[in-house]
Amino acid sequence: MLFARLRGWLAGAPRGARLEEAIRLYEAGDADAAAAACRELLEREPELPTALHLLGLARLARGAAAEAEALIRRAVARDPQRALYRFNLGNSLLALGAREAAADAFEHALALQPSDAAALFNLGAVRLDMGDADAAVDAFARLCGLRPEMPAAWAQLATALYRRAERARREADYGACIDAARTALALPGLAPADADELRKLHGHALLAREKVSEALAVFTDLRPRRPEDADVCVGYANCLTKLGRAQEAFDALRRCCELHPGHLALASGAIMASDYVETIGPEENAELRFRLATACAGPRAARRFAPERTPDRMLRIGYLSSDLYYHVAMSLFSGVLRAHDAAAFEIHVYNASPIRDATTARLQALAPRWQDVHGMPAGDIAARIATDGIDILVELSGHTANNRLDVLALHSAPLQASWLGYPGSTGLPQVDYLISDPYTSPPASDRYCSERVWRLPATRFCYEPPDPSPAPALPPADAPPTFGCFNNLSKLNPGVLRLWRLALDAVPDAKLVLKSATLDIPQARNWLARELGRAGIDAARVELSGRSPHAETLAQYTGIHLALDPFPYCGGLTSLDALWMGVPVVTLEQPLIAGRQTLSFLANLGLSELVARTPEEYVHHAAERVADRAWLERQRFGLRRTMLASPLCDFARFTRDLEDAYRGMWRAWLEARP
Repeated sequence: MLFARLRGWLAGAPRGARLEEAIRLYEAGDADAAAAACRELLEREPELPTALHLLGLARLARGAAAEAEALIRRAVARDPQRALYRFNLGNSLLALGAREAAADAFEHALALQPSDAAALFNLGAVRLDMGDADAAVDAFARLCGLRPEMPAAWAQLATALYRRAERARREADYGACIDAARTALALPGLAPADADELRKLHGHALLAREKVSEALAVFTDLRPRRPEDADVCVGYANCLTKLGRAQEAFDALRRCCELHPGHLALASGAIMASDYVETIGPEENAELRFRLATACAGPRAARRFAPERTPDRMLRIGYLSSDLYYHVAMSLFSGVLRAHDAAAFEIHVYNASPIRDATTARLQALAPRWQDVHGMPAGDIAARIATDGIDILVELSGHTANNRLDVLALHSAPLQASWLGYPGSTGLPQVDYLISDPYTSPPASDRYCSERVWRLPATRFCYEPPDPSPAPALPPADAPPTFGCFNNLSKLNPGVLRLWRLALDAVPDAKLVLKSATLDIPQARNWLARELGRAGIDAARVELSGRSPHAETLAQYTGIHLALDPFPYCGGLTSLDALWMGVPVVTLEQPLIAGRQTLSFLANLGLSELVARTPEEYVHHAAERVADRAWLERQRFGLRRTMLASPLCDFARFTRDLEDAYRGMWRAWLEARP
């Protein structure tokens, strides 16, 4: 197409034969001979735009991008209305890494020739590379309208839509991405490798839309062809986890970790998955996280820091998180940002999330020293943290998705700590402290942590009650004893279901209500039905409920007498919500943090009698408490007041305790240095 346009301009020109020969040489791959022909023409006519342009292309083909850009810019100056010159000026600027200037050149080309498919494609690609998903979507959508038979255009549109969807979790963009990917895959012309890349993107978009069964089919199809592709493995495992198949998810991630021993996302996925698997004991769990994390981060290296060595000076605290949006952990964090003592602590927040929403805006308003670091290499974030003079860097995501533990692996600050988002040790030698509490982390659990455990006096985080919240209310007087669990399906393993069957056996007229967003997926319901049958639980005694808005979920606790906690990964915010609605929770004590969160809440509320030390105690507590209607009524209408008066809802007290911890860590660090 490019050379056809060039030839069209040459028809009848006296110099056309020599330019025609230059084009022929360029097409044949002889860029040097084409350049020589162009130089010969330019000796006679130094500003001949067609020769300048073609010489620029020949030099660009030889890697001389700066020379090419200068030549093509001269051609543009001589003939500014020629869209093709603008287009190739953009290409030369791209080769120089000048992406914004290249995009401007493509925009100029399109202003002159709006139907230029090549300019639209390159404009979309450069805007996508620059992170401007909106502009990329616009360019590729226009291109698909012009060239609906072009699979690469649809594939790029799908990619741009996915990037935009990831930024704001826009359902419509995920849906449009799925449609664009399917269109591209239905057209001929995609190379097999490109088609599989697009299928992978399609699978992740399906998963984001909670079309888990379809996503699982995509990743299952891809796995035999791409057994070493980490993204395929992660997508496959995430589907299994949502469907409740935690053991299978862990097995897949562990096998993939063996193929990619330094891959942090895989290691984090396998570590997190191990917390759900009842057959993995605490020693094996700890060994796994230490081994996988160290393989990613390497051993702890000595770093020299020279901050001001004053114990009581203002400390710079940096919070690094990928969850600064509408995420469960943020309801536990915003109160801390509000309560920090600005006279003693300078708070910096490093936002590594691709998503920006109303929660992001609220958090940013609470943190005047806010920096968006999403997509930045770990070294660049670490350099920024060092430039800011951060004394203690606190990572809030742990081994949850999209974490930036890679920044902590670079030992970015004198002291580094893990807190809030993940209930467990990071396993990283570079992390100094794990912030916890005496109930979640008793001294005997220290051997499962690579960090030193700093125990806050009462709780490792606070609860911000949802607003609005329905008022607590009892089930109808004639309702049967009703157990409930609103945790995700991956926590419902065979051991949990066996104990729940024994609890139901002990209360013959009782029923069980299970609620999880993934129960809207037929495949997940079928899996759970099979697991319930294997555990000997009569399906007629079980009520299943799917996704609902948070306020409606809280209101559904009105139909529950007593909540049953799963294990080895117990409830976190789910347990707090139940308690807020006046529903007591029976829990089984576990050795690891992930299984002790509810225990800590109950200890802070003076309800440690609901903590079972053995499976037999768990069944006994469940049967005894669900039958005690007077006790249940007292809890239903008294728990909310108890919570509000407890450390669990006292952000001011909690933040002072957290600040005391930071001060204590800092003093200990200074004392350890000569």
